[in-house]
Amino acid sequence: MRAGLLNRRIQLTRRIEKRDQATGEDIGEWVPYAHVWAQVVYLSGREAHVADQTVEGVDQVFRIRWRRGVVAQDRVVYEGRAYDIIGLPQELGNREALELRCTARAED
Repeated sequence: MRAGLLNRRIQLTRRIEKRDQATGEDIGEWVPYAHVWAQVVYLSGREAHVADQTVEGVDQVFRIRWRRGVVAQDRVVYEGRAYDIIGLPQELGNREALELRCTARAED
């Protein structure tokens, strides 16, 4: 992946479960585990064509250098907005890059 295309900074976050000391209730919290450079591919409409397939609900595609451990349950944070990863991250090339197809989260 050409470095010149990686011109946006994103944050990868993962949900961890913690127990509230006062109430004993389990609380989920999104914790950043990586800040990486990415290429942001802007899509129009609510559909994306990926590998000749129509994928409903994809808002953004983020391409990052390949890294181990990125899973579909993670989130991407870009410009203060959270994005859920749709499906498995797609490997591009031979461990050259990952493509993360994402949909914007509704404001919590």
